[in-house]
Amino acid sequence: MADGDPASTEPLSLQYHIASIFARSCSAKEALARSLERLANEQGWECGIAWKVRGEQFHPAARYMMPGAGARARALFDSAQDAHRAIDPALLEALTVSTQVCRCRRKNGCCAACAWRKWAADAGYRYAVALPLSCGGALYGLIELFRAEPAPAQPNVIPVLQTLAADMGQFLHARRFESRMQSRNARLVEVQRIARLAYWECSPGTWRLRSTGNAWEVLGLAQHQLPTTLHEYLELVPEEEREHFSQALPRISDPAIGHAEFEHYVSGSGHESERVIIIRALGEFDARGKLLRISGTMQDITAYRQLQRRLQLAATAIEHAGDAIVIFDARGGILSTNPAFQRITGYAEDEVRGQQLDALLNRPSGRHDESFYRRIIGRLRTFGRWKGELWGRRKDGRDFAMLLSLTEVRDAVGRVSHHVGVFTDISRQREYKEHLEQLALHDSLTGLPNRALFQDRCRQAISLSSRTGIPVGIVFIDLDLFKQVNDDHGHAIGDEILRQAAGRMRFITRDCDTVARLGGDEFVVLLTEVANEASCVAAVERLIDGLTSPYRVNGITIEVGASMGVAMSPVHGHDIDTLLHRADQALYSVKRDAARRYAVWAPELEKLGGAPRITFESPPSDPSDR
Repeated sequence: MADGDPASTEPLSLQYHIASIFARSCSAKEALARSLERLANEQGWECGIAWKVRGEQFHPAARYMMPGAGARARALFDSAQDAHRAIDPALLEALTVSTQVCRCRRKNGCCAACAWRKWAADAGYRYAVALPLSCGGALYGLIELFRAEPAPAQPNVIPVLQTLAADMGQFLHARRFESRMQSRNARLVEVQRIARLAYWECSPGTWRLRSTGNAWEVLGLAQHQLPTTLHEYLELVPEEEREHFSQALPRISDPAIGHAEFEHYVSGSGHESERVIIIRALGEFDARGKLLRISGTMQDITAYRQLQRRLQLAATAIEHAGDAIVIFDARGGILSTNPAFQRITGYAEDEVRGQQLDALLNRPSGRHDESFYRRIIGRLRTFGRWKGELWGRRKDGRDFAMLLSLTEVRDAVGRVSHHVGVFTDISRQREYKEHLEQLALHDSLTGLPNRALFQDRCRQAISLSSRTGIPVGIVFIDLDLFKQVNDDHGHAIGDEILRQAAGRMRFITRDCDTVARLGGDEFVVLLTEVANEASCVAAVERLIDGLTSPYRVNGITIEVGASMGVAMSPVHGHDIDTLLHRADQALYSVKRDAARRYAVWAPELEKLGGAPRITFESPPSDPSDR
């Protein structure tokens, strides 16, 4: 017989053996298999099947058949899974005893009892028992026993089986409860390990410590170094930190308070030499208020405190940064700004929260078109960042230049969660740059374009003239008697004459023309889009009239003259140096003939010879030369 025990037909003996099987078995499946074998042997059943119930489905746990059961039992086993798919476990209370006629007296197997009995009968069994294993209304399993004979081998077998089924249901309920508790305990241990949390207890008087298995990990110790008394624990704590314990113990020991929470450092071992531990303690008292036990948790919050310190440092850096820092949501709405943002733009954080930065600052300036903003968005989406210069408008309506950097921030799954914008006011840098460009390309005394800028504009004008056929003219100008003005009145007066002369020429010429100072009292004018030589001469005469009018400086009236030489492209040349040289030749002819004020270059002037006084291939003159 099974388990080496003598056969017995006594109900109490069988009940005892079934209880022993469940107590000694490692699993519910093993207990059901051994119980099934015991029942079959003790009560003369030909075969049997044990099922476990999960949810609303049957799962086979064990099968047993007596020697000689043969093909009938195998046919029953083969069809068992399919037969039980159609049976609702909740209806099995009605299937205690199988008879040839269903008590519902309906045809075609219209109930669960009919279907179950038909399945057993089709396999050749005339007597069968289904024993639901339930407890507290919950079904945990099912044991089915089968005989080919139409009656049980022993009398009064059904009450005995029902009692055994109830016991096994309670055993299965206890096993499942135990399994769930073990699973929950394992999850709790895992949660404590992940949270770096441990439970501890301390006995007043002896001050012995007991803790959960992962306490040594929380403290950063080797397992054999785990303290077993409060005194040993305090040895891990720096001396200046021990006052936390002396302050907390009276609070824990006071029945009116009975708890405390504090942080302290501990000296661990290995590379993690120091950790931050938070202690939460609770006192347990008897009816008279005597402290019986102190229990609580210890948690390693080192990483949290380090992160907190880093965040505090980052927040301090953002708070005191000279650049404006803006945090946006995924759609570009402003979430927060730093004080530098208000200092640069004039907007407080509450005024801009939820707004788009471009709509707030950049679009009002009107200096960028829609394609500019589309390029920024495209590059940000493609590369995750953008950096460049653009214009913004402050709250007071003043425009300013800004250098903006935008960066995407992605979450753990790679989705864009935020954007960070950093910008600085570069108005002064831009003004300084423009000032340097002004110095590099303009005469410092008069503010007129210098040789380099005139050369660039002249080259563009000649190139355009060659494509359109519209002439351009170059007028070389020299102020007469200017040296005498310097000698008689001083260089300060001479400088003022030059500035006034420059202003008059700018006023007389068109916006498309260029007036430049080449040095001293020499100027050159580029006349673009002149219809013909007559138009050019008319412009020259206006210049002469303007420059020869008396000058008023510091209450002194001063008169100077002006001589001019003219050359035109393309009739007089196709490059700058040729045109300037020929304009200089025309001017030279005027200087030789005091009766004339200007001359237009003609081929006969070539016989005058002489190198040009100035070309663009020679080093530029000092703009301040007089």
